[in-house]
Amino acid sequence: AGMKLPALLQSWEASTYDLRVQWRGPAPASDRLVLIGRDGESDARFGVGLWDRAHFATVIAGLHRAGAAVIALDFHMAEESPPERGGAASDRALVEATATAGTVVYPIPLTLREAASAAPSPSPAASSPIAASQSFDPSVLQALPQAVVLGTPFPALAHAAGAVGHIGAIPDPDGVYRRVPTFVQAGGQAIPALGVAVAAAYLHVPPDRISLVPGQVLTFRDAAFPDGTTRTLSLPVDRTGS
Repeated sequence: AGMKLPALLQSWEASTYDLRVQWRGPAPASDRLVLIGRDGESDARFGVGLWDRAHFATVIAGLHRAGAAVIALDFHMAEESPPERGGAASDRALVEATATAGTVVYPIPLTLREAASAAPSPSPAASSPIAASQSFDPSVLQALPQAVVLGTPFPALAHAAGAVGHIGAIPDPDGVYRRVPTFVQAGGQAIPALGVAVAAAYLHVPPDRISLVPGQVLTFRDAAFPDGTTRTLSLPVDRTGS
């Protein structure tokens, strides 16, 4: 029984967490945050499967003209577009819209290993968009979930992107996702979650003003808010930085 106690405690924590969230009620939603989803109506208009990237370029350009401070796409843009999906012209349109907006964040898909002692991933190439990512002490990197990067934005898009962020998470034993690693390690580099990268861009917090103490706190120092105020933000994290 003693061997099973940690798993039982994890199950109890997960179930009581769900209850605590229900009792708390919905968190207040900010009108500064807008979510644009791809639904059945979208597919009926633009087709199923891969979309022509010119559509994304149009959306990015429109949001930029409307005053969006940061734009994040939860769509992975890896290889060059096939001719039947716009080809090189659509890729150029996406790159140009991304560069013009200046603060577009793209996702990095990856797989996670829970054990920090897992074999390390290869170091990213110098031209990779994650090669110049967050710099943490080795002890912090060791505590982060290990990741294997499955792909990055195609080179021209990676160069134009304002930032990149990972979209990985590990489910709890009951299959529910309750935690997201604020950072993961791949090849000795710390990659922020997509949401962390977006928040940092929105609050004008460069990597050298982000610190992480696993088991304690993720800190954004001197975050600049739209009302002109500047303050430090702190977010509690677990021992893996989630």
